[in-house]
Amino acid sequence: MVNKDKIIENSKLQHALINIFKVSLSNKPIMELVKTSHKELIKLMDKEKANNFYLAMYEGNYMYLLPYYKDEHDKDPINRPISLKGGLTDYIRRKRTTELIDRKRHKELIEKGEVDLIGTDSFEWIGAPLEYHNKIHGVLVVQTYNKEIKYTKEDVELIAYVSRNLAQAIDRKKRDSDLREYRKKLENDIQEKSKEIVEKNKKLIESRKMEAIGILSAGISHEFNNILSIIIGNAQMGLIKCTPGDQHYNRYKKIEKSSKRASDIIKKLMLFTEHRQKIKYFESNISMIIEISIKDLKNSFKKLNKPDIKLIINIEKDLNRVKFDNEDI
Repeated sequence: MVNKDKIIENSKLQHALINIFKVSLSNKPIMELVKTSHKELIKLMDKEKANNFYLAMYEGNYMYLLPYYKDEHDKDPINRPISLKGGLTDYIRRKRTTELIDRKRHKELIEKGEVDLIGTDSFEWIGAPLEYHNKIHGVLVVQTYNKEIKYTKEDVELIAYVSRNLAQAIDRKKRDSDLREYRKKLENDIQEKSKEIVEKNKKLIESRKMEAIGILSAGISHEFNNILSIIIGNAQMGLIKCTPGDQHYNRYKKIEKSSKRASDIIKKLMLFTEHRQKIKYFESNISMIIEISIKDLKNSFKKLNKPDIKLIINIEKDLNRVKFDNEDI
Protein backbone atom coordinates (compact mmCIF):
# COMPACT_ATOMS: atom_id res chain seq x y z
CA MET A 1 0.00 0.00 0.00
CA VAL A 2 1.29 3.46 -0.93
CA ASN A 3 2.30 5.68 2.00
CA LYS A 4 0.57 9.05 1.33
CA ASP A 5 2.59 10.84 4.00
CA LYS A 6 5.82 9.70 2.31
CA ILE A 7 4.58 10.90 -1.09
CA ILE A 8 3.67 14.32 0.36
CA GLU A 9 7.02 14.51 2.11
CA ASN A 10 8.90 13.73 -1.11
CA SER A 11 6.78 16.26 -3.01
CA LYS A 12 7.63 18.98 -0.50
CA LEU A 13 11.31 18.07 -0.73
CA GLN A 14 11.30 18.22 -4.53
CA HIS A 15 9.42 21.54 -4.49
CA ALA A 16 11.87 23.04 -2.00
CA LEU A 17 14.91 21.78 -3.91
CA ILE A 18 13.51 23.14 -7.18
CA ASN A 19 12.97 26.57 -5.57
CA ILE A 20 16.54 26.59 -4.25
CA PHE A 21 17.90 25.44 -7.61
CA LYS A 22 15.94 28.12 -9.52
CA VAL A 23 17.25 30.92 -7.34
CA SER A 24 20.80 29.56 -7.61
CA LEU A 25 20.61 29.87 -11.41
CA SER A 26 19.10 33.36 -11.37
CA ASN A 27 20.88 36.70 -11.41
CA LYS A 28 19.59 37.54 -7.96
CA PRO A 29 22.09 38.53 -5.23
CA ILE A 30 23.71 35.76 -3.18
CA MET A 31 21.89 36.91 -0.03
CA GLU A 32 18.57 36.31 -1.82
CA LEU A 33 19.61 32.71 -2.45
CA VAL A 34 20.73 32.30 1.19
CA LYS A 35 17.40 33.66 2.49
CA THR A 36 15.46 31.38 0.11
CA SER A 37 17.56 28.38 1.19
CA HIS A 38 16.96 29.15 4.86
CA LYS A 39 13.22 29.61 4.25
CA GLU A 40 12.93 26.26 2.43
CA LEU A 41 15.00 24.47 5.08
CA ILE A 42 12.64 25.73 7.78
CA LYS A 43 9.72 24.27 5.78
CA LEU A 44 11.44 20.91 5.30
CA MET A 45 13.34 20.41 8.54
CA ASP A 46 10.95 22.17 10.93
CA LYS A 47 11.60 25.63 12.35
CA GLU A 48 13.23 24.27 15.54
CA LYS A 49 15.80 22.36 13.49
CA ALA A 50 16.70 25.16 11.04
CA ASN A 51 16.11 28.21 13.22
CA ASN A 52 19.80 28.66 14.04
CA PHE A 53 21.43 29.08 10.65
CA TYR A 54 24.44 30.99 9.36
CA LEU A 55 26.71 31.40 6.35
CA ALA A 56 30.45 31.90 6.95
CA MET A 57 32.44 33.21 3.96
CA TYR A 58 36.16 32.40 4.19
CA GLU A 59 38.44 35.45 3.78
CA GLY A 60 41.76 33.69 4.36
CA ASN A 61 44.06 33.30 7.39
CA TYR A 62 41.22 31.76 9.50
CA MET A 63 39.13 34.92 9.04
CA TYR A 64 35.42 34.66 8.17
CA LEU A 65 32.73 37.12 7.18
CA LEU A 66 29.21 36.19 8.36
CA PRO A 67 26.84 38.06 6.00
CA TYR A 68 23.83 35.95 7.06
CA TYR A 69 23.55 34.94 10.71
CA LYS A 70 20.47 33.76 12.64
CA ASP A 71 21.06 32.50 16.20
CA GLU A 72 18.81 32.48 19.26
CA HIS A 73 21.71 32.78 21.73
CA ASP A 74 24.70 34.51 20.14
CA LYS A 75 24.35 38.08 18.88
CA ASP A 76 24.78 38.94 15.23
CA PRO A 77 28.49 39.44 14.50
CA ILE A 78 29.81 42.83 13.44
CA ASN A 79 29.99 43.46 9.72
CA ARG A 80 33.67 42.66 9.32
CA PRO A 81 35.77 39.48 9.18
CA ILE A 82 36.27 37.66 12.49
CA SER A 83 38.64 34.86 13.46
CA LEU A 84 37.08 31.39 13.80
CA LYS A 85 40.39 29.59 14.17
CA GLY A 86 39.93 26.38 16.15
CA GLY A 87 36.14 26.39 15.84
CA LEU A 88 33.89 23.81 14.21
CA THR A 89 33.33 26.10 11.23
CA ASP A 90 37.02 26.15 10.38
CA TYR A 91 37.23 22.41 11.10
CA ILE A 92 34.64 21.72 8.35
CA ARG A 93 36.51 23.98 5.93
CA ARG A 94 39.74 22.09 6.55
CA LYS A 95 38.12 18.63 6.37
CA ARG A 96 36.06 19.54 3.26
CA THR A 97 33.20 17.28 4.28
CA THR A 98 29.64 17.69 5.57
CA GLU A 99 29.41 16.42 9.13
CA LEU A 100 26.88 16.09 11.95
CA ILE A 101 28.55 16.84 15.29
CA ASP A 102 26.80 16.22 18.60
CA ARG A 103 28.18 17.05 22.06
CA LYS A 104 29.93 13.70 22.38
CA ARG A 105 31.69 14.14 19.03
CA HIS A 106 32.47 17.76 19.84
CA LYS A 107 34.11 16.71 23.13
CA GLU A 108 36.23 14.10 21.30
CA LEU A 109 37.45 16.73 18.82
CA ILE A 110 38.33 19.09 21.68
CA GLU A 111 40.25 16.35 23.52
CA LYS A 112 42.16 15.53 20.34
CA GLY A 113 43.07 19.23 19.98
CA GLU A 114 41.35 19.53 16.60
CA VAL A 115 38.84 22.20 17.71
CA ASP A 116 38.15 24.67 20.52
CA LEU A 117 34.83 25.81 21.96
CA ILE A 118 33.75 29.06 20.30
CA GLY A 119 30.42 30.66 21.19
CA THR A 120 27.51 28.90 22.91
CA ASP A 121 27.80 25.08 22.91
CA SER A 122 24.96 23.51 20.89
CA PHE A 123 23.51 20.02 21.36
CA GLU A 124 23.75 19.14 17.67
CA TRP A 125 25.50 20.92 14.84
CA ILE A 126 25.70 20.35 11.04
CA GLY A 127 28.38 21.99 8.95
CA ALA A 128 28.75 21.75 5.16
CA PRO A 129 31.62 23.21 3.09
CA LEU A 130 30.74 25.66 0.32
CA GLU A 131 32.95 23.90 -2.19
CA TYR A 132 32.85 24.13 -5.98
CA HIS A 133 35.53 23.00 -8.43
CA ASN A 134 37.86 22.18 -5.51
CA LYS A 135 37.61 25.73 -4.18
CA ILE A 136 36.28 26.41 -0.68
CA HIS A 137 34.25 29.62 -0.39
CA GLY A 138 33.11 29.07 3.19
CA VAL A 139 30.83 26.95 5.40
CA LEU A 140 27.05 26.59 5.83
CA VAL A 141 25.85 25.73 9.35
CA VAL A 142 22.62 24.76 11.15
CA GLN A 143 22.54 23.98 14.88
CA THR A 144 20.15 23.40 17.76
CA TYR A 145 20.29 24.26 21.46
CA ASN A 146 17.34 21.95 22.23
CA LYS A 147 18.44 18.51 23.48
CA GLU A 148 15.12 17.04 22.34
CA ILE A 149 15.86 17.80 18.68
CA LYS A 150 17.87 15.22 16.74
CA TYR A 151 19.15 15.70 13.19
CA THR A 152 18.71 12.80 10.77
CA LYS A 153 20.77 11.47 7.89
CA GLU A 154 18.26 13.14 5.52
CA ASP A 155 18.86 16.48 7.24
CA VAL A 156 22.61 16.13 6.67
CA GLU A 157 22.06 15.28 2.98
CA LEU A 158 19.71 18.26 2.62
CA ILE A 159 22.26 20.67 4.12
CA ALA A 160 24.94 19.19 1.83
CA TYR A 161 22.68 19.73 -1.21
CA VAL A 162 21.94 23.35 -0.27
CA SER A 163 25.62 24.06 0.36
CA ARG A 164 26.56 22.72 -3.11
CA ASN A 165 23.99 24.99 -4.77
CA LEU A 166 25.18 27.96 -2.74
CA ALA A 167 28.81 27.23 -3.54
CA GLN A 168 28.07 27.03 -7.26
CA ALA A 169 26.10 30.28 -7.19
CA ILE A 170 28.79 32.06 -5.14
CA ASP A 171 31.51 30.83 -7.47
CA ARG A 172 29.56 32.07 -10.51
CA LYS A 173 28.93 35.45 -8.87
CA LYS A 174 32.61 35.83 -8.02
CA ARG A 175 33.66 34.87 -11.54
CA ASP A 176 31.11 37.33 -12.97
CA SER A 177 32.45 40.03 -10.65
CA ASP A 178 36.05 39.25 -11.67
CA LEU A 179 34.99 39.31 -15.32
CA ARG A 180 33.31 42.69 -14.88
CA GLU A 181 36.42 44.05 -13.20
CA TYR A 182 38.58 42.66 -16.00
CA ARG A 183 36.30 44.17 -18.65
CA LYS A 184 36.32 47.51 -16.86
CA LYS A 185 40.11 47.44 -16.70
CA LEU A 186 40.28 46.41 -20.35
CA GLU A 187 37.92 49.24 -21.35
CA ASN A 188 40.03 51.73 -19.39
CA ASP A 189 43.20 50.40 -21.05
CA ILE A 190 41.56 50.66 -24.47
CA GLN A 191 40.45 54.24 -23.74
CA GLU A 192 43.95 55.15 -22.61
CA LYS A 193 45.49 53.52 -25.67
CA SER A 194 42.92 55.21 -27.92
CA LYS A 195 43.80 58.60 -26.41
CA GLU A 196 47.47 57.82 -26.88
CA ILE A 197 46.92 56.79 -30.51
CA VAL A 198 44.81 59.92 -31.20
CA GLU A 199 47.51 62.09 -29.63
CA LYS A 200 50.26 60.41 -31.65
CA ASN A 201 48.14 60.73 -34.78
CA LYS A 202 47.70 64.46 -34.11
CA LYS A 203 51.45 64.86 -33.68
CA LEU A 204 52.06 62.89 -36.87
CA ILE A 205 49.60 65.08 -38.79
CA GLU A 206 51.24 68.22 -37.40
CA SER A 207 54.64 66.84 -38.29
CA ARG A 208 53.52 66.16 -41.86
CA LYS A 209 51.97 69.62 -42.08
CA MET A 210 55.27 71.15 -40.98
CA GLU A 211 57.10 68.96 -43.45
CA ALA A 212 54.79 70.14 -46.26
CA ILE A 213 55.19 73.77 -45.14
CA GLY A 214 58.94 73.22 -45.04
CA ILE A 215 59.03 71.91 -48.59
CA LEU A 216 56.86 74.79 -49.80
CA SER A 217 58.88 77.38 -47.86
CA ALA A 218 62.16 75.94 -49.13
CA GLY A 219 60.94 76.25 -52.73
CA ILE A 220 59.70 79.82 -52.23
CA SER A 221 62.85 80.77 -50.32
CA HIS A 222 65.02 79.46 -53.13
CA GLU A 223 63.10 81.54 -55.70
CA PHE A 224 63.28 84.68 -53.52
CA ASN A 225 67.01 84.16 -53.01
CA ASN A 226 67.51 84.10 -56.76
CA ILE A 227 65.62 87.39 -57.09
CA LEU A 228 67.45 88.96 -54.14
CA SER A 229 70.81 87.84 -55.54
CA ILE A 230 70.08 89.80 -58.73
CA ILE A 231 68.98 92.87 -56.72
CA ILE A 232 72.02 92.73 -54.45
CA GLY A 233 74.33 92.17 -57.43
CA ASN A 234 72.94 95.18 -59.28
CA ALA A 235 73.09 97.34 -56.15
CA GLN A 236 76.74 96.41 -55.61
CA MET A 237 77.51 97.15 -59.27
CA GLY A 238 75.89 100.56 -58.81
CA LEU A 239 78.01 101.19 -55.69
CA ILE A 240 81.17 100.34 -57.65
CA LYS A 241 80.31 102.90 -60.30
CA CYS A 242 79.36 105.59 -57.74
CA THR A 243 81.36 107.50 -55.18
CA PRO A 244 80.12 108.16 -51.60
CA GLY A 245 79.26 111.72 -52.57
CA ASP A 246 77.20 110.69 -55.58
CA GLN A 247 73.45 111.37 -55.38
CA HIS A 248 72.64 107.66 -56.18
CA TYR A 249 75.19 106.18 -53.74
CA ASN A 250 72.90 106.19 -50.68
CA ARG A 251 70.04 104.69 -52.67
CA TYR A 252 72.21 101.79 -53.85
CA LYS A 253 73.45 101.37 -50.27
CA LYS A 254 69.86 101.16 -48.88
CA ILE A 255 68.91 98.68 -51.61
CA GLU A 256 71.93 96.53 -50.75
CA LYS A 257 71.26 96.71 -46.98
CA SER A 258 67.53 95.91 -47.28
CA SER A 259 68.15 93.10 -49.74
CA LYS A 260 70.78 91.53 -47.48
CA ARG A 261 68.35 91.78 -44.55
CA ALA A 262 65.69 90.05 -46.65
CA SER A 263 68.21 87.41 -47.68
CA ASP A 264 69.11 86.74 -44.02
CA ILE A 265 65.41 86.27 -43.18
CA ILE A 266 65.02 83.83 -46.07
CA LYS A 267 68.08 81.85 -44.90
CA LYS A 268 66.69 81.56 -41.37
CA LEU A 269 63.33 80.46 -42.78
CA MET A 270 65.07 77.73 -44.78
CA LEU A 271 67.10 76.64 -41.76
CA PHE A 272 63.93 76.44 -39.65
CA THR A 273 61.73 74.59 -42.12
CA GLU A 274 64.42 72.17 -43.33
CA HIS A 275 65.73 71.54 -39.75
CA ARG A 276 69.31 72.07 -40.87
CA GLN A 277 70.37 73.42 -37.50
CA LYS A 278 69.04 73.79 -34.02
CA ILE A 279 67.95 77.40 -33.57
CA LYS A 280 69.12 78.91 -30.29
CA TYR A 281 66.75 81.17 -28.38
CA PHE A 282 67.11 83.58 -25.52
CA GLU A 283 64.51 84.99 -23.17
CA SER A 284 63.88 88.73 -22.91
CA ASN A 285 61.23 91.18 -21.81
CA ILE A 286 59.11 92.11 -24.81
CA SER A 287 59.22 95.80 -23.82
CA MET A 288 62.91 95.85 -24.83
CA ILE A 289 62.02 94.66 -28.32
CA ILE A 290 59.26 97.28 -28.58
CA GLU A 291 61.71 100.05 -27.56
CA ILE A 292 64.18 98.99 -30.28
CA SER A 293 61.39 98.97 -32.87
CA ILE A 294 60.18 102.42 -31.76
CA LYS A 295 63.72 103.77 -32.01
CA ASP A 296 63.90 102.67 -35.65
CA LEU A 297 60.45 104.16 -36.25
CA LYS A 298 61.52 107.53 -34.81
CA ASN A 299 64.52 107.58 -37.12
CA SER A 300 62.21 106.92 -40.06
CA PHE A 301 59.96 109.85 -39.04
CA LYS A 302 62.95 112.16 -38.77
CA LYS A 303 63.98 111.27 -42.32
CA LEU A 304 60.47 112.02 -43.54
CA ASN A 305 60.83 115.56 -42.11
CA LYS A 306 57.17 115.73 -41.11
CA PRO A 307 56.84 117.82 -37.93
CA ASP A 308 53.06 117.34 -37.86
CA ILE A 309 53.46 113.60 -37.10
CA LYS A 310 53.52 112.88 -33.37
CA LEU A 311 54.46 109.50 -31.92
CA ILE A 312 52.71 108.69 -28.60
CA ILE A 313 54.23 105.75 -26.68
CA ASN A 314 52.68 103.95 -23.69
CA ILE A 315 54.49 100.71 -22.75
CA GLU A 316 53.61 98.78 -19.61
CA LYS A 317 56.45 97.69 -17.40
CA ASP A 318 57.22 94.05 -16.53
CA LEU A 319 55.66 92.55 -19.63
CA ASN A 320 55.88 88.77 -20.04
CA ARG A 321 59.21 87.36 -21.08
CA VAL A 322 59.28 85.71 -24.50
CA LYS A 323 61.79 83.64 -26.48
CA PHE A 324 63.66 85.16 -29.45
CA ASP A 325 66.05 83.92 -32.04
CA ASN A 326 69.34 85.68 -31.41
CA GLU A 327 69.17 87.24 -34.89
CA ASP A 328 65.58 88.47 -34.63
CA ILE A 329 66.44 91.87 -33.24
